[in-house]
Amino acid sequence: MWPSVQNTGMLPAQTADAPRGQAQGPPLRLRTPLSTIYPMPIQLSASAFSWRRLALLTLIGATTSYSVRQCGGARQAPSALRPDYAAARAAKDAQWRTAPDSPLPDSLKRRFCGLAYFAPNDSFRVTATYTALSKAQPLLVPLTHREAPEPYVRVGRLQFTLNGRSCTLTALRRPAEGAAGATLFVPFLDATNGRTSYGGGRYLDLPTPAVDEATVTLDFNLAYAPTCAHVPDFVCPVPPRENALPVAVRAGERE
Repeated sequence: MWPSVQNTGMLPAQTADAPRGQAQGPPLRLRTPLSTIYPMPIQLSASAFSWRRLALLTLIGATTSYSVRQCGGARQAPSALRPDYAAARAAKDAQWRTAPDSPLPDSLKRRFCGLAYFAPNDSFRVTATYTALSKAQPLLVPLTHREAPEPYVRVGRLQFTLNGRSCTLTALRRPAEGAAGATLFVPFLDATNGRTSYGGGRYLDLPTPAVDEATVTLDFNLAYAPTCAHVPDFVCPVPPRENALPVAVRAGERE
């Protein structure tokens, strides 16, 4: 498993039992990110969020051709605010361009000029109160391509304020990873989905807090889109309804 895939459970649609994030099976074709062909923003208020629209966005994105971002355009300068972001992003781009298990077919690697990102913004790096659940709660997470849901467990709640709004996210883990797993999986939706970020949501990975650790840092500048945002032949978890944020997260990977 190559590092940029991390714990997202992403699999090629043709080989659903393959190791996570590996591009096996027939050569993959790149498709258009959802927001390029269906720019309507997803409304994420508790009363207005449309799960039918999310399903439509995912379905549309799986049936349209994609063009790799061409070289030669303006590139974002390294940030003086958080220069480590530039290094991490460059490393991920290099993996996509050169790794043997990159999701890009060889014919497109030469023209790949990197993933797109919002400029680093320190206001999207927040302190959250982490509350571990006394008992893990099972959760079936839907997958793209109408695959059977994947079992996860809820292990904790993250409460924080973002853009003046009170927010809560549920941290997940796969049952097989056990309580000692090193990383929590935090998929989320926000008001940029379908406009400036992938319509099917994005992910955060979070180191498992220590037993006595009450607060953690959530850095949305590290938010990343699932591989199926770029290569819909992959199968990816869809963020659960409870992880829909009532704000626009203009940080991390964008379309």
